Amino acid sequence: MWHGSGGTRLSSKSFTIFLTGGARCTCRGITRHFLTAGHRVFVLDANIIELTNTSAIAETQWGTTPANFGCRRIQRPGVMGKLDMLINNVIRVPHIWGEGNWDEKGAVGLTALFLLLCLCVAPLKANPDDSSSRPGCIINIPSTRATQAELNHEAHSTVEAGILGLTQSMAISLGHRHKIHVENELEATKEKKWEEVLAKEDMEWHSARRADKMEDIFVTGQEIMVGGGVSRKIVYPE
Repeated sequence: MWHGSGGTRLSSKSFTIFLTGGARCTCRGITRHFLTAGHRVFVLDANIIELTNTSAIAETQWGTTPANFGCRRIQRPGVMGKLDMLINNVIRVPHIWGEGNWDEKGAVGLTALFLLLCLCVAPLKANPDDSSSRPGCIINIPSTRATQAELNHEAHSTVEAGILGLTQSMAISLGHRHKIHVENELEATKEKKWEEVLAKEDMEWHSARRADKMEDIFVTGQEIMVGGGVSRKIVYPE
């Protein structure tokens, strides 16, 4: 876990954020964003090289103070205290179809994600004894493979699409029970590894002619529904 001490805060409150896959790609940029804004960030990542590098950069460049950092098994997310946000950068196994790949992707991309969401419900709930307490939110980050596909991406695309269904289902359940919001952000262009830089050709390929760091994430040509989840809730006749 790191605690940010510099930057301009999003509000006067210090948020507590739990990020999975937080040392790589888009979530690494999100880690940087929240730390430099002065918030508490817990990062879980399976890639020890990227995690070590992110830790070093956080201390030397992002003005943060490490606390209890290391590779530890988190059996009870409640040890982090009240959570304001859970962000999941999901599925970090190879995209291409291979022997046994279907079961592995289902286990990593859907079963593990569902179990993590369930474990984090308690720390995300509002404190009933504190009138100022507000429920947290969940943001899942599947890729655009949920609605697009490439050759031999059957397992990967199926699981990514399954995350969309899981998200809208849990949004209904957790919304009604605990007022916890659950959202998806479909990721297309990712912030590269720390040693990589996007080429000019990568930029030109995008409609907006730009894509680089997490701060450059943009939306164009998309539909954004603002309706309090009503459009995702099935309605039966009376």
